[in-house]
Amino acid sequence: MPSIALTETKIRILKHELQRYFVGTVKSSHLSEAIAAAVGMRTYAALRARLKECGSKNPPVLEISEEAFLARLEALGAEVLPADREYGVGPLSYRGDGLIRYEEPYQPPEIDWSSYDAEQDRLLADFYDRFEQELLSIRSLKR
Repeated sequence: MPSIALTETKIRILKHELQRYFVGTVKSSHLSEAIAAAVGMRTYAALRARLKECGSKNPPVLEISEEAFLARLEALGAEVLPADREYGVGPLSYRGDGLIRYEEPYQPPEIDWSSYDAEQDRLLADFYDRFEQELLSIRSLKR
């Protein structure tokens, strides 16, 4: 599920990016209202009040609902295209800048212990010890 840290800066950047996505087809005020709906607020005024309440020191991270965002845009009269509804392609999709992120549960890597060789570990540790001793002796020669 996508999420965003609730700060004025992040909301401003998100709105700016959405204005670039919708290039003149959606009013700025409609985007503000849709962003508020996306984070679970009924109005942009409620979002502004929450922003002031939270401050930027320790902002809450809220889930973003792309469905609520697009539904609010449609309710305000904006034309929402089918491509806007495609997962990973729409206006609130992850863009790689860290503004919106998709949280996936952590899954530790699978380790195949059947191929573990304690002898290899010992040899590698010996190698690193000798390598470190060489480096120390080279450094002492340079002085």
